Amino acid sequence: MAVGMFRFFGRYYDEHNCAPPLFARLLQLQPEIQSIENLQRWFDALTMVHKNTWRIRLARLAAAATLDADEAKDPSDKTNDAVRVVLNSAGDMLGSIRIALNKWPEAKSLPIVLQGGNFEYSRVYRNAVVTEVAKLTSGEVGLARNRPAVGAMIMACAPPPDAPGVELHERIQKAIEELPEHEQALVVRSTVKRGSVATPHFISQGAGRSSDATSRGTQS
Repeated sequence: MAVGMFRFFGRYYDEHNCAPPLFARLLQLQPEIQSIENLQRWFDALTMVHKNTWRIRLARLAAAATLDADEAKDPSDKTNDAVRVVLNSAGDMLGSIRIALNKWPEAKSLPIVLQGGNFEYSRVYRNAVVTEVAKLTSGEVGLARNRPAVGAMIMACAPPPDAPGVELHERIQKAIEELPEHEQALVVRSTVKRGSVATPHFISQGAGRSSDATSRGTQS
């Protein structure tokens, strides 16, 4: 999404010789950019100074578009620059999910478990994807309770060549629950209850279907 947003900035500047209104939100998040004329210089410095983390730092700036889009009066209005950036990105994600479901049609009866910051923090992105995905599958559609770090821990703790078992999963889950609340938030989404892939908070427009429980599914 961030790449699409920056591409939009460049094309807008080429056409209008000024920055679009959305650029002001970007400067709030990253004042070091200073101006649209300085954008390329800032990006070059970002990739040189933060050689191992520049992709993550760039991706986080998609928040400029998601915040503006969520504040829009009409979340489907593509004349709104932020909404258009977010919906274009949502369309790309939907395309990837369609490819996966076409490749493995048996997955259409399994839960679709969504993972990632855009699903968690962007209402416009989340609803755009889930509304369409719900039409493609008879399974549940929802947000993973655990963040990717938990899956990485489970895989790291499983003795090779064995696959992680239920016992290991439950042991790690119990260890997480014993952490102080502020530390739990680093690995568990507080809005999603244990044993669930979705809650009413997940879909603000009623799209998708809520699930009681499964660890199975297609992760996107």
